[in-house]
Amino acid sequence: MAAFVLIRFGRFKGRTLFNAMLSSPLVMPEVIIGLSLLLLFVGMERLLGWPGRGALTIVLGHALLGMAYGMVVVQSRLLE
Repeated sequence: MAAFVLIRFGRFKGRTLFNAMLSSPLVMPEVIIGLSLLLLFVGMERLLGWPGRGALTIVLGHALLGMAYGMVVVQSRLLE
């Protein structure tokens, strides 16, 4: 959906920020992303009581990394 929005709607307010947030996992080392996600999930667990560390956090972390790579592939296909 993110690639579709970036291709379909052209220039819109916040496009640069949106694209930067989606592309940032591609340029950051995975160790830094993993540590940042761990700190985020620990802080959320203390504040909200959700999510507990386990399979859900692993799925969310992999979805974050997969979304960035998938967006680049889909965006290039939509440009054709």
